[in-house]
Amino acid sequence: MFWIASFSVVSQGVFYAMQSLWIRPFLLDVMDLAPAHAAALVSVLGFAMMFGCIGFGAAARGMERRGVSVYAFCGTGMVLFVTTQLLMVLRVPLPPSALLAAYGIFSDAGILSYAVAAEYFPPHMIGRAHTTLTLVIFLLIFGFQVGVGAMLSWWPTHGGRYPASAHVTVWFSLIALQAASAVWYFLPSRTLHKRDREEQRAAS
Repeated sequence: MFWIASFSVVSQGVFYAMQSLWIRPFLLDVMDLAPAHAAALVSVLGFAMMFGCIGFGAAARGMERRGVSVYAFCGTGMVLFVTTQLLMVLRVPLPPSALLAAYGIFSDAGILSYAVAAEYFPPHMIGRAHTTLTLVIFLLIFGFQVGVGAMLSWWPTHGGRYPASAHVTVWFSLIALQAASAVWYFLPSRTLHKRDREEQRAAS
């Protein structure tokens, strides 16, 4: 269960922690946006998140009919989510609205891990697996909310704002954590293990 959910729970925990508390300070302190502009982008992020939630579910089934597994599609979406974070931290010359929209849309890729988990558990265990997955996500959200605040507090504030370097350090730390969980998610041995299980089921 843990390797299936590794990338998902970390990426979901990071996103909801940032979206709920720390994205606006990032927009103000790092992107140097006006408060009104930052508030508008937070709204863009919310709408993009809703669109991504619906879109990824529909797209996953369409891709599955074309031979792309939900497992692979989910992983690809989460990689794009991490890539978007890198673009934001590196402050590439793209419109902030486009970056925030991509950040919100790709954040929902991890939701597909619920469908992935259903492929690895018998029907009578799926409810417990999904409940555990949700619990871990909520615990990580809280942990990341507190952790980000604790890390930012290492830097002195200026006019009520943290230096851009503080946010960048925090974001790079979170990106590194997500990258580590992605390695666990994509380990070839796990895919081979699933293939062996499917062959055993077909034989029986």
